[in-house]
Amino acid sequence: MLKIGYTGTQRGMTALQCRAIWDIVWRREFIAHHGDCVGGDAQFDVIVRRATGCQGVVIHPCDLDAKRAYCEIRQGVDILREVKTPLDRNRDIVAEIDLLIAGPGEMIPKQRSGTWTTVRYAQEARRRLMIVFPNGAVVRDSWIDDPA
Repeated sequence: MLKIGYTGTQRGMTALQCRAIWDIVWRREFIAHHGDCVGGDAQFDVIVRRATGCQGVVIHPCDLDAKRAYCEIRQGVDILREVKTPLDRNRDIVAEIDLLIAGPGEMIPKQRSGTWTTVRYAQEARRRLMIVFPNGAVVRDSWIDDPA
């Protein structure tokens, strides 16, 4: 079973990012992982739960209550992981997945961004990676095979 992780901006995804992520997940069977943050994580949660192939959601919450989206946990289907710091939580997500989808808020990588830090974690771990930019463009890391 494919394990798809998500990292994204707290400001939320653009409509073009949401559409591109829907196009990535709608016809796959997978288990989703995300960080339960407001903005992009909460939007990703809604998208994947509408995909017929979603077999469950693993939520990795952070210890910043003001940043939590408190996404629904369906008994017997979804899993709630231990609360951790954002960076530790992001490392855990990367460790448990096959593919990371990133929905950054900007077109250029930046320092001091949880989204871009998680992208770097995925690159270091040699995970498959798809970056969905605000304009809807999808870029795959060059060393990986297409996960489709």
